[in-house]
Amino acid sequence: MNTVNQTTGMKVDMNESWEQKLIKTFEKEKNKEIKVSVNFNCRSNKKADIQYTDMNGINWFIEAKSFKSPDKYNGVHKIFGELLKMSKFAENSENAHLGILVDDEDFFKKHLKMCNTEKLLRFGQIFKNGITVFISSEKKLTEKTWTELIN
Repeated sequence: MNTVNQTTGMKVDMNESWEQKLIKTFEKEKNKEIKVSVNFNCRSNKKADIQYTDMNGINWFIEAKSFKSPDKYNGVHKIFGELLKMSKFAENSENAHLGILVDDEDFFKKHLKMCNTEKLLRFGQIFKNGITVFISSEKKLTEKTWTELIN
């Protein structure tokens, strides 16, 4: 069953997951920056949810987590495992950058504050190029470093 999203004007599959909707919004927003599209689907176990090469030659590996889904509390915890999984995908890729795409920065930060700040900061440092956090709202897509998000 399809319907049209009144905000974006895009067709929406009512059976899509919240993450897939988030991914489609990200892809539309970043479209001009994508040189080679590899994956824009949250149903792949062999690739990151979002995987592409941008115009600067950066190979992006991004995990999408929606905090609108019923599984939102577990989603915060899943991000850590997903980042580790993506680092395995990215290790054979030149100029690889890891990212997280979320749709509710306040919810995410609130739950991260329950963790030890120093340990969270060190977690971000285990990745060669750090972690970029993409925050998608109906108004815009913003980017922060892992450190900016934690502090």
